[in-house]
Order: sequence, then C-alpha cells, then structure tokens
Amino acid sequence: MISLAQTLSGARTDLPTSLGTSDLRKLGADILRQSIFSARMSNATAVQAVREAIQRILVSVDGKSSDNLAEARLKLKYIGRALGYDPAKGFPGETGVEPAEAGSLRDLYSTDRINLVLKTQETMCQGAAKNIWGNEPDALEQYPAWELVRVGAVEVPRGEKRTKHGIVEVPEDAWDSDNGRWVAAGRESGDEDALRIFKATGRMVARKDSPVWQALSAGAGGYTDNVDNAGAEPYAFNSLMG
Repeated sequence: MISLAQTLSGARTDLPTSLGTSDLRKLGADILRQSIFSARMSNATAVQAVREAIQRILVSVDGKSSDNLAEARLKLKYIGRALGYDPAKGFPGETGVEPAEAGSLRDLYSTDRINLVLKTQETMCQGAAKNIWGNEPDALEQYPAWELVRVGAVEVPRGEKRTKHGIVEVPEDAWDSDNGRWVAAGRESGDEDALRIFKATGRMVARKDSPVWQALSAGAGGYTDNVDNAGAEPYAFNSLMG
C-alpha cells in the first residue's frame, strides 16, 4: 500500500549538487522542500539511490516499512562503494571536492551521515503528510491545535551542551525556555495566544493555522539548524521534537 508520505516523497525532484549546507539554504526553502538531496552529493545515481531508500522506508506493507533504517543504510553503503566514492576525493571524475574525514558527518557514506539524511527526509515527508491529515475539516473541528512535544529521546537535547567539564545548560537554545525557540517563534510570528499559553502553562501550544509553526520551521530567532518544512515537523535536525 502506498502511503501519503511515500506519495509526497515520490513527487520530489532529485537534486544532485556539489553545494554545502550553507549554500543550499540560499536556494530557498521552496526548492529544498520539493527536492531529494544531500549536501555535496553531486552524483545523480547516488541521489536516486537515496530517494529509493526513503521510499522503501516509507512504503506501508501491513503497517510496516519494507526496509528499516539499518537495511536502507547498508544498501546505500554498498552503492557508495560500487560508485567508487572516496571521502577524500568524492566520486570518480569529480573536481574541486573538499576532502572529508572517513567516518565523519562530511563523509557521504558514513553511518552518521546516512542516518541524518534518511531520517530527516523520512520525517519531512511524514510531517507533511500529518499536516495534510491534521488540517482536514473533521480533524480541525475535533483537534484545532498542535502541541510541540518531545517524541523521542536524545542524548544531549537542545538547551544542553556537552563540554569537557560535562553537560552545561544553554537556555537560549532550548525549545521551552523563556528566551528559547518557541518564544522566539511566537514573537516573530505575532501569535500572542501561543505566548500567553506558554507563559501560563509552560506548554507549547498553538492553533494549527498559527504562523508560529512556519516561524519555528524557518528558524525564528536566528537558529541555523532548522529544517524548513512549511510549518511541519521536523523543526530542527535530529531534534526529535514533533
């Protein structure tokens, strides 16, 4: 059975590119939301393989995906070897490649890099699908608002930072601090109701049609780790907030 998230993924355009993350942002959120890509992945076959991996993860077979993350990652690593990718040189024939340390996040076929790309693209498609379902008339009538909550555990969440002296608090990076991400999005979007609810309860709640969701998605407050998904989750890379 083809899920809505899989359909949304299939409608995206492959975007092979040699651009890094900061330069990709300059293309604009609309282009990136409509594309399957990975920073500095210029090989079209490699990008197509990423698309196929995401589709296998998203497809619904008796309620389960046809591939889990580990299986998809293993297949992509095989494809990377078959294409002759070298972290220090890029793909065969590629020029002007900035060398990457093998196994680092800049290595296109490292475990961490593949996990980041697949999980981000998967969650973007699922988030967009959930936004469509959640804004259908019946759903809006019964549940007119979203609440931003943690949907998975992370070792060091936003609002904390690992240092050589241990974990320290970074309140301005937190989602739910008085000078953190939610308040920044509320102020930038002008949603006084969302700010009032947060001040009274500490809960990050807003109507589904509130501009606060797009502000959060766009990195309101100057946050550069945001994922602009048209107001749908994910709101930041590897945040596990939804």
